[in-house]
Order: sequence, then structure tokens, then C-alpha cells
Amino acid sequence: MLAGQSTWDEVIQETLRRAPSIANVPLRYAVSDITTADGTTIRAGEAILTTIAASGHDPVRFGPDAHLFDVARNADGHRALGIGVHRRVGAPPARMEALTALPTLFARFPGISLAVAEDEWEQVPSFIAQGRRELPVRLAPATPSA
Repeated sequence: MLAGQSTWDEVIQETLRRAPSIANVPLRYAVSDITTADGTTIRAGEAILTTIAASGHDPVRFGPDAHLFDVARNADGHRALGIGVHRRVGAPPARMEALTALPTLFARFPGISLAVAEDEWEQVPSFIAQGRRELPVRLAPATPSA
């Protein structure tokens, strides 16, 4: 990204596709019997857990490597911020904030790096939200010009 091979918008889109902040939407119930493509029947009144995060990993839509983070992929069409009438009203401001914050952060600290290994990241204790409790980094400011 910093080499100019991708745009910040592509980074943000791929991040939202790969790891949306809301992973699951609980409290949906079948209003009538539903038979899925594999023959499973969800009976009227049974709870349904909608997994938004899974839609970003669909190999039909995003390719056989959909489980990987790749800013070069076309991540348009992800569902991280909703769709249609269910589109989050805060989606445009959230993207604007990220498009302001990320370039500023990396310009000020071009040597920023993770301070702990990925297996040390503590998940937020939720089956609805997806994210880390904290993400320790090492900040390395730009060297002053001579």
C-alpha cells in the first residue's frame, strides 16, 4: 500500500470484507418452515443466526482464496456495512474517517509494526461483534529531514 500499488479505499474495502466488526446477527426467527438447498428444514419459530462475516469468505463471490487478505481483490459487494434498506446509516462517515485516519497514521509512523504475535491478540468476548480487545503496536516516527 505505501508503495502506491493499492489505494487506501481498497485496503478499507478488503478489511471490511475479510473482518467485519459485526460477525453475527442474532434473534431472527423463521416465520414459516424453510428447506435449505441441502434438504435441512428450519421449522417455523426456530432461531436463525445470520453470519455476516461468512458472506465475505464466499469462494463463489470472492474466489478460492477468499479466506486470505488481499487488497488487490475486488472486495466490492461485501456485506460488512449492510445492504439495501439495511445499509448502516453510519457507513459513509465511517469510510471517510478511515480514509482520513489511515493515511495520516502511516505518514506519521511509517515504521509502525505489531508489538505482539497474532496468536496473542485477545478477542472481544462476543459472538456478535468481531474484533480485538486491544492491538499493541510499536510506533516508529518518520525520520526528520536533514
